[in-house]
Amino acid sequence: MEKEVFKGKISKKIFIVPGIFATLFFIEAIIFINVGGLGTGIIPLILSALIIIPALIKYSCTSLILFDKKIIGKTGFLSKETLDAPLDKINDVYLNQGIFGRLFNYGKINISTSSNSFYFKGIDTPELFKNKILEQIEIYKKEQVKEQAKLMAEALKNSNN
Repeated sequence: MEKEVFKGKISKKIFIVPGIFATLFFIEAIIFINVGGLGTGIIPLILSALIIIPALIKYSCTSLILFDKKIIGKTGFLSKETLDAPLDKINDVYLNQGIFGRLFNYGKINISTSSNSFYFKGIDTPELFKNKILEQIEIYKKEQVKEQAKLMAEALKNSNN
């Protein structure tokens, strides 16, 4: 059974910018409803919801988990993208942080495997997650070398008998 090493979480800070705009539209909707009735405030109310819903979907539909021998990640709501790769098939891990990402410590992780590249946006403490992946890859490689050496020693022992 595989052991969970680290869980990448979507940062709640991805709600800051959409939250500000959604709040402004919501306040506008309340003002319009109080002044002109429900019909005048419905459009700002819908816009408020449309602004915040994508962040809610990203937050609830993205997962990234590092195990001792593989990494599993899922993104998407209507069209899903799934990563399920052994650590020895990971070629590289890239980190991308914009201005807000650096200020609020979240970013995009790109995991490149032998067959594809996978992007996970809005990951909290992305530098830490990247380092955990790279550390676990090294540990995994050392375990593989030990296992191979053990098998070779057994094979030599059996061939001498």
